[in-house]
Amino acid sequence: MVPVRGGRGTGPDLFPPSALPERGLALIRCQIEAVLAILLEYRFFFPDQTAILRRDERVMTAFRGLQTDVIAAISIELAAATAHSSVPPPEPQALARSLWLVVTGWVTFLLAQGRQIDRDSVHEVLEIALALVRPFIIEPRR
Repeated sequence: MVPVRGGRGTGPDLFPPSALPERGLALIRCQIEAVLAILLEYRFFFPDQTAILRRDERVMTAFRGLQTDVIAAISIELAAATAHSSVPPPEPQALARSLWLVVTGWVTFLLAQGRQIDRDSVHEVLEIALALVRPFIIEPRR
């Protein structure tokens, strides 16, 4: 599991390079798995997310910081992994934001479907999210 420090707007420090030897799609997979761990732990938050954020400025600030951190960290990897793509990728920041929306919206989707929120159901979104970026990624040669 990848340690996630959220809520401080630290961007690249969220996933320090020394902690993750992977690059490209493998690293993005690890980053998304770290977000999924947060989703599973805080799944109670999503049905009432907007109301909770509006009630507590501290929670709003922490959540925005987490968004900023994750999107910045994934954007950095997307920029490097798509630099030589034969398929013109969207801007890394826009693609990372799209991943955030898909992944964090997954719990709400599952709840609307009447599904149980457990590790397996939350992790179903991993391959869906990776399918969004896979066409743009050039895997590093080993």
